[in-house]
Amino acid sequence: MKILILTRFYLNGQSTHVFSLCNELKRQGHSPFLVITHLNDPEYILYLRHSGLPYTTKDTLSYLRWYIKKYECDVIHSHSAHTLSIALELGQDLGIPVVATCHHLDFPNLAHLNSCTKVITISKEMQELLAINPRTSTVIENGIDTRLYRPQQTPYRSLTAVLLTRMSPQKEPGFILVSKMLIDHGWRVISLGNWHSRRLPIEYKGWKTRIEQTINKAELVVGTGRAVREGMAAGCACLVLGNKCDGLVAPANVKLLQYYNFSGRATKMTPTHQTLHPFISQLTTERISELGLFGHRYANTHFLITSMVANTVKLYWQAFQTQILREPSF
Repeated sequence: MKILILTRFYLNGQSTHVFSLCNELKRQGHSPFLVITHLNDPEYILYLRHSGLPYTTKDTLSYLRWYIKKYECDVIHSHSAHTLSIALELGQDLGIPVVATCHHLDFPNLAHLNSCTKVITISKEMQELLAINPRTSTVIENGIDTRLYRPQQTPYRSLTAVLLTRMSPQKEPGFILVSKMLIDHGWRVISLGNWHSRRLPIEYKGWKTRIEQTINKAELVVGTGRAVREGMAAGCACLVLGNKCDGLVAPANVKLLQYYNFSGRATKMTPTHQTLHPFISQLTTERISELGLFGHRYANTHFLITSMVANTVKLYWQAFQTQILREPSF
């Protein structure tokens, strides 16, 4: 299929999801074309150029109409509230089905979502809370290219924790506290993301287009959403921490935490020394190994990028068939 994918660039897991989707669509024999606005990060520009993904930062209606007509696109797929209006306008003008992925509970254009041919939500919680028409909505969770992640094969020389997050004022107190607790327990702490704490002995690596090299050498990942899925794939123990805390991912709670997309909204614990201490104190080498092995196996069963994209393509075909049935016959 030929798919026009629209998004706005963000330094977060949403953009990583879009890039992963495009790459896997190519691997599965489809032709995605990425329209990505506000792309202002040199590292990600180089990443896209080296990946071989066709893309543009132009989102004018005239250009996109020309592209869709010339290359006979089958589906338009929007990933941002900022690109949904133009996607719907193009779809209506050119008779092309529009699929939208909703990545956030606070999505501002719910009425526009109900105008789409199909809607993807990334968790069951989101599908239920947003009350999108069940005839058009489908849950397709974030997929991970688990081929990139490998658990450590050598005994631990030191314990390394990776903080993987886009920091906000609401998150920062919890991350300061967990960092101090880990350091007090002898952990090496690395920050991947936009959080650079100059008051704590944390190694700041910034945003990276490829994080697997760092995570594959770690024992613990701290974050939410996609970060937890990647940490599990790498065989790390994972602590769900965002605005709120849901503790360590384990066999007993993984289904509940997955329902809430590993967001911290399952138990909504406020991160304090009292609430975090039980999780940090149980991170012995034996417990880390148990959680890491479980997480790696779980990710390779439930988070495969190949399955996610196959389900997305299936939805594209459903949207395509729905659009054909809508068109008047003469």
